[in-house]
Amino acid sequence: MKRIIRVMLIAAMCAGILSAAGCGEAQTAQPSPSDAAATVSVSDTAEESAPAPVETEDDKDTEKAPKADPVFPTNEWADCTAAEHDMIAEGKFSTCSICSYKIELPAEMWTGYITEKPTKLEVGPMVVKLDEGIYVPGNLEANLEKIINALETVSGLSYSNAPLNHNPVSMQVSPVDPTPFEGIMSEGEMGSAWASAGSDRTLQISSGDLLLGNSSAMLHELSHTLFYSYGSQSYSEMLVEGYAEYNCYKAIQYLEKHDPDLAYAIDNSYACQHNMFINSPEQIYTQEPEYWLENNFPFEYAANGHYALGFRFMAYLDNVYGDYSQWIVKMNEIGYDEIADPTKRHIEAFTRAYGENVLDGFYEWLQKNEDQFVDIYTYDVDYDISGANCITLYPSFFFQDCNTILADNGSDVVYNNLFIDLEECKNYLSSYKNRSIDDLELFVEFSEGDEVIELFDVYGNSLGEHTDPYCIKLDDVSFVLLKGSGKVSTFEVTGYPGYYPKSQFE
Repeated sequence: MKRIIRVMLIAAMCAGILSAAGCGEAQTAQPSPSDAAATVSVSDTAEESAPAPVETEDDKDTEKAPKADPVFPTNEWADCTAAEHDMIAEGKFSTCSICSYKIELPAEMWTGYITEKPTKLEVGPMVVKLDEGIYVPGNLEANLEKIINALETVSGLSYSNAPLNHNPVSMQVSPVDPTPFEGIMSEGEMGSAWASAGSDRTLQISSGDLLLGNSSAMLHELSHTLFYSYGSQSYSEMLVEGYAEYNCYKAIQYLEKHDPDLAYAIDNSYACQHNMFINSPEQIYTQEPEYWLENNFPFEYAANGHYALGFRFMAYLDNVYGDYSQWIVKMNEIGYDEIADPTKRHIEAFTRAYGENVLDGFYEWLQKNEDQFVDIYTYDVDYDISGANCITLYPSFFFQDCNTILADNGSDVVYNNLFIDLEECKNYLSSYKNRSIDDLELFVEFSEGDEVIELFDVYGNSLGEHTDPYCIKLDDVSFVLLKGSGKVSTFEVTGYPGYYPKSQFE
């Protein structure tokens, strides 16, 4: 509520300014071609264009992404001679057609944009390369910096200070190519994600992995590049994948504590562990750990096979030794001329990092602690985002569905005065996915708590509180506030067309 209060105070101040300014009769002014934005904002309301960057040979076909810092209303109204501003509503902005006066509400909610051509971002040790026609959520660069910091903090490793830091981390973001994947709709935004093994530190993700609420794949692949920044040797797949998934899990946990708004844009940390369930845990103990290092854990015993066992091994190192990354540093110190066999090199690295008995203690620890892991495919825990303040809800264009829901898997969502941006959801659907939003509705079901929703328009004006029934037309609604504390079992935006044309698999 504090954001709305601040917005209302600003609006009141603006009213006083307007009454003293004496702004003349409204006239429509067309922007000159030189004022055209370099990219298309989803709400067509990007900030005024910055001067074009100096173009190098490498950048001739690549545009720099615009800075989109949120601003409070400006006071550049001195040249306006009308009795009042002629405010034109565009997305989350309202701009005077006569002068440069502009309001953006609320200031903390960011506006995304769609790239018009290949776009490059430079974020710390990483270069992000965005294909043409990619939806980019607002404040992406700052959020990526926080993610890099989280990955480095929980792992104890560093992209910049690693031995193999000669190349920047290069993240390619591309539309999904449905051709190789049977059953994936052509409009799907989530497909394959990968990171190259070796020292070039490159990864690729799909457009839907870019901080729209289902982005754990991005953190998984970034963890791979962090791993390979310390060595390009041949590694056990169990260790490589287990490390990437566990580091992703730990980084999301870190952000859930320190930046829960950003954590929601990635995923629930429990989803990482849930993805690592083993349906036949007794099969682990049929072979020694050394065997699984060399042969991998079969997918018939776990939905993600060696990922799942590797995840548990990293948890063991973390819980018992307080460090699950030191073996990577030690591995880089052991050359092929010293120990040629990959499995023996792994064992030697573990010994140097944690002592002689590290592998011997794994099964004993796991048998005592297996209950902290998921062993059946169930999702019966609450999604606690009570620490979050302001989040943006995006549609998820998955393989064969495109839902807009607060939480996957039917989890109850725990909230505490949660402010939710639906304006970007509407813009994403209409401007990016070409959906009609004329019939959008919000369905909400509470399972406990205060059960009160306050609605706001695009300028932060309250449209009143809403109580049962919780079927809300979204024509004029841009933001909602789940007031007080409680749980919602359903929070879903509906009323837009699904995938079309219809899939051949339906």
